[in-house]
Amino acid sequence: MKIIKATKIKMDLIDPDAIKEIDIEKNQKEKSKEEYKADIENIKRTIKAVGQIQPILIRKLTDAEKEKSAKKTAEYGIVNGHTRYEANSKKDVFATIIELNDTDDDQKKLALIANFAKPEMSTDEKAQVIYQEQERLRILSKESVAAGNKKISASLETLARTFGISKAYAQKLVNIYKKNMKISTDNNADKLEVKIIKIDSQYKSKITDIQKNMQVIIEDTDANKVLDSIQEAKKLTKEILEYLSYVEKNKPEIKAAKNRKAEIAKASKAFDAKNQKIEKIEFKIEKLKGKIDSETKHKMKNDLEKKITEKQKEYNHLKNELENLQEIIDLAGETTVQKAE
Repeated sequence: MKIIKATKIKMDLIDPDAIKEIDIEKNQKEKSKEEYKADIENIKRTIKAVGQIQPILIRKLTDAEKEKSAKKTAEYGIVNGHTRYEANSKKDVFATIIELNDTDDDQKKLALIANFAKPEMSTDEKAQVIYQEQERLRILSKESVAAGNKKISASLETLARTFGISKAYAQKLVNIYKKNMKISTDNNADKLEVKIIKIDSQYKSKITDIQKNMQVIIEDTDANKVLDSIQEAKKLTKEILEYLSYVEKNKPEIKAAKNRKAEIAKASKAFDAKNQKIEKIEFKIEKLKGKIDSETKHKMKNDLEKKITEKQKEYNHLKNELENLQEIIDLAGETTVQKAE
């Protein structure tokens, strides 16, 4: 975002409805007209007493926005400050003109910050906003580093500066969000087993129905009856696949097994790669030992001995890594056997 200038702008040049307001929570959009009117009256009294202290944020409208605007004289739209605009009774309003990036990220961020300060936003909602902004910054940072650019900070200090709060409060909100997520996960887990048992019962019933339909398909000569059975069997099979996908996605033990399989596959791949490397090093060591036996010059002998020592160190290091990988693979095998027993 780039700030161009803060100045007085004619009210006729601003359409408050030209830019879609970006709110974080629906309940903020559903604020009653009475509350909105009360806010306007309060701001009116403040402006009358001390003037408009804080400018509204506006930006130039795009050609498409101008075409849709009901206000033909409009050149600008409001990014933040609708209430202050409505409370203004003069021909001019104090406004800061800004220029956003090509994406709407800047506008979303401005809305985030503005909404964060609103009293109707609950602590849990603020916790969600803080956590999501931190995650967004982390993703942007990874993308930036991958593109060869600088790392983007997602620290608590950055969040605190962005939302105008203390670092301690930012940490508290992150903790609240994580706690809420854990409670939600635990509640879902309690209901999960009941749902899976129900699905299991339905699964057996569907299999029985499919077997009956398959018997009709194979044995019956009535083409219409066979066709109906085919359609029914296809429908039941689709439902079974949906049930199995649900179980695979949600049952914790299956999730853990999938992660374990991935870990073993990774370890096995690394084991094979390191094993090949260690074989090459063994060959090089033997080759260097053979060469050192044929060398008579003292200096050359020392150089070769040094190379052998280096290779031996590399060999020993790889040997340790192979042993660690073997432990992972062996442990997985033992766990599988124990579960089978």
